[in-house]
Amino acid sequence: MTMKLYMRMLLTTIFLFIVSFSQAQTITASAISGDNAACFGTASASPNIQQFTASGTALTANIVATAPANFEVSVTPGSGYANSLTLTQAGGNVASTIIYVRTGASAPAGSLSGNVVLTSTGAPAVNVLASGTVNPTPTVNVVANQIVCNNTSTNAVTFTGTPAGTVYNWINNTPTIGLAATGSGNIASFIAT
Repeated sequence: MTMKLYMRMLLTTIFLFIVSFSQAQTITASAISGDNAACFGTASASPNIQQFTASGTALTANIVATAPANFEVSVTPGSGYANSLTLTQAGGNVASTIIYVRTGASAPAGSLSGNVVLTSTGAPAVNVLASGTVNPTPTVNVVANQIVCNNTSTNAVTFTGTPAGTVYNWINNTPTIGLAATGSGNIASFIAT
């Protein structure tokens, strides 16, 4: 065997060896699904949360999923939420894992969005856009009391408050006065009993 041929075979072997051991470190994430929705002062809860899957190949470190401001992440839909979580790699791989995303209890009212960032040392970071809506706490303006005689009409009751578009459901604990036990929206004038 000539020295030139031997060197060519040696270089080919070294190249194949390097290629086989230099597979790129990769983090993969699916598209996010679901909708985050909560009332001000409470975290969103299932089924009003989002989710996506994450996995990794040829990694030298674990995957860390870091939630954006006002969001939290977990691998369990009903508990374990935190600002970040770790997906442990075994043999360089992270099995496909569902990551749940919710709005946090301290999130402000309004529409929110931000990226859940998936990182692993040596791998390109992956961003997954999370979004949600935190509804403000509704307020109801006080309704004036009415005193009317038997068989006379009451004044209609118009409910007001914030935010605009709030639906008012009411309960009457004394239906014998001539008003239904429950209702939704404003109360029309009725004949008092």
